[in-house]
Amino acid sequence: MSTAGKVKLSMISYVREVMKLYDVKGKARTPATENLYKMRDSPLLEDKRREEFHSRVAKLLYVAKRVRPDILTAVGFLTTRVKQPNEDDWSKPQRCLAYLLNETKDLIMTLDSTDGINVHGYFDAA
Repeated sequence: MSTAGKVKLSMISYVREVMKLYDVKGKARTPATENLYKMRDSPLLEDKRREEFHSRVAKLLYVAKRVRPDILTAVGFLTTRVKQPNEDDWSKPQRCLAYLLNETKDLIMTLDSTDGINVHGYFDAA
């Protein structure tokens, strides 16, 4: 549906694909808990789980930078943990995914202007 002077942006199909990939269950009212920034001492994740942690954070960052700025604070912190995530970090992207994918997956970004909109798109075929 189109409305004069408004552009609606969403990544609903991508979000649903990620939800299915990670079998996200449960709901979260916020993208992070108050423990997001707490750095507790716990064992580092083994290689396979570290790679999955990195993948989850990268997918969240992709969505956050394009259409979901509401998760940028949580995702921004998570990006600082991808090199050496520990067991305590493991549940943090899952919380963000639960918020994004189950609680707010159908939210879309709407840009509007009373002076009109000029949209320029750039696409990389790679």
